[in-house]
Amino acid sequence: MAQARVKTRVYWEIKFPDIPHCTRRRRAWYDTLLGGMGTLYGVAHAADNEVTRTMLSNTGQHASEAIHQVGVWLPKALIGQLENKGVWKKAFTWELKLWNETYDALKNLSHISNWTTCALQMIHAEAQKERFQRIMTTGNYHEWRQVWNISSKLWLQLHSERTKCNSTYCAGYWTQYNVSTVKTICKYQVLPVITTSGFWFLLDGEWMDVGTNTTYEMKMCDETDRGMACTLQQGHSNPCLTDSEAVLCDWTREPRREMLWQIGPHALCVATMQNNSQVPSVPFVGCLYNVHLWHWGNQTYRLTNYLSLERFKCALEQSTEVQKIIHTSNISKLMVSTLVASGPVQHAAKIVQQSSAHHWWDIFSGMSVTAKRTLVHPLILLVIVIVLLSLCNLLMCINVRRIRAEVEWVIMQRMR
Repeated sequence: MAQARVKTRVYWEIKFPDIPHCTRRRRAWYDTLLGGMGTLYGVAHAADNEVTRTMLSNTGQHASEAIHQVGVWLPKALIGQLENKGVWKKAFTWELKLWNETYDALKNLSHISNWTTCALQMIHAEAQKERFQRIMTTGNYHEWRQVWNISSKLWLQLHSERTKCNSTYCAGYWTQYNVSTVKTICKYQVLPVITTSGFWFLLDGEWMDVGTNTTYEMKMCDETDRGMACTLQQGHSNPCLTDSEAVLCDWTREPRREMLWQIGPHALCVATMQNNSQVPSVPFVGCLYNVHLWHWGNQTYRLTNYLSLERFKCALEQSTEVQKIIHTSNISKLMVSTLVASGPVQHAAKIVQQSSAHHWWDIFSGMSVTAKRTLVHPLILLVIVIVLLSLCNLLMCINVRRIRAEVEWVIMQRMR
């Protein structure tokens, strides 16, 4: 517990900057139609480069032959120079064409590189925004201190559940305490006084400074990452807990009941009025030590100095997903959640599917609410009605056949 000199509530508000979308020239219909020709053009371009190289080689050879002709046929030197000029002109034209096509190829590559860079920048910006929103909506004190550069001397209380975020905006607040004095207090429990009329409890807070026997009420304190921070906290010494001569105490009476408190490893405090072989006398109010087994009624309690987590070992060791993450990722810390259930764990969608499956015989298994409210099952009444109608139809058919036979007999007699 600490006495806070200054309590400050810090409100923050973040507006995310607009992330420009990468614009890419949309292809026209003819670009899609002629897209395959680009590949053919690339192949042709490679072949053209080869042809250009061959032409340049031939040009050098022809130039050598032209100079040789000039030397041999000096009177016709003018004609040789004109031929040499034409050859060099063609060579420069081919060279210029080669450089222009190389420039177009590099320009297309630069467009692809710029679009890839823009896409990576957008992904990085979205990842930063998502990480900030995740930190601000979870109560991770270490992350909050790093993001807002909060001093380690300040005690911090987060209100991540009050953080409101959307795609462009995020706002919230936190409370920080500049504490002056820090005290170590312990939670205590005052055992009742047993009388013939019941149990009497002395209520005076739940926390005590064991060095000064001063009790504190923690109702006006706030829970922080370092402990309880109290702005207006004044402890007082309760004379009812000391040997004062003049004392005024407030008591609360409750009905008789058996009470147990485990205050430490193999340490048990008991308030009972029932006979028990493990207590020296009845009624008994006090604490017992070196208790390993405690028999209470029809149950037996085992007091240990630690909590066994052995039942989670199987889930952590045999999980293929956890082992895959550990062995394939370069991580230094991993957080997982475990679920322990006594029965088989089923997927919610599967349970909903099984519960909503409809069959005609479900009315006999109690799924019909109307059928439960009637004295006789509706299907039984329906079957009875169908049977009665069938009997009536059968009797009517027999009667009609009998009347028809009598009529035919009368007609036969008259015809004779």
